[in-house]
Amino acid sequence: MMSKKMKIEISKKEAPYAPEKQLGEYTVKRWTFRQKQEAIMRASTLLDEKKGFVEMNLVDFQLEQIIV
Repeated sequence: MMSKKMKIEISKKEAPYAPEKQLGEYTVKRWTFRQKQEAIMRASTLLDEKKGFVEMNLVDFQLEQIIV
């Protein structure tokens, strides 16, 4: 599965209250299934192996989204 990239433009029309420095054109990348699973694994802590319980730190997961 290939990663998809696309450009989006954020203007005052879409985000009227956004600061000027955050407006503009951005390139976004869609994660492949493997990248998403790796990010989930890195952000998760195994609590109970038999029952399959994990604790996922959402801050770590969101950081993975920004970094990748």
